[in-house]
Amino acid sequence: MSQSIQALHDQLIARLKAGKFTEGIREFYAADATAQENSGPLSQGRDEMASNEERFQKKVTAFHGINVHATAIDDHGGGSGVVMYECTMRWSQNDREGIVAVDQSVVERWKYGKITAIRFYGNYEPGELPT
Repeated sequence: MSQSIQALHDQLIARLKAGKFTEGIREFYAADATAQENSGPLSQGRDEMASNEERFQKKVTAFHGINVHATAIDDHGGGSGVVMYECTMRWSQNDREGIVAVDQSVVERWKYGKITAIRFYGNYEPGELPT
């Protein structure tokens, strides 16, 4: 029996709260998943997304947490459905002063227990990624 979308999403959020972003991507995203931040370019494939996250994490000097404010789930069964949630994430990074606080809404599309598409809407522009 497959897990509910609620259980899968809760496991993903637990990874994020632990600062394990790359691990969350590798575990919960489909190999051919897509991701988009606001109207930025589309990232295609779990490996590209995990690589981009690893590069971004080089800028992060401290992770101060994620607070999920609200979640809505449309569970179609079989590990498929849609999750929408609002959250605030906070961290420090080496190319910005002070603590970065990002308020965002996220839409996850799940199929057979994996995220096939994710879209982030928020007040953050990640800038250039280190090599």
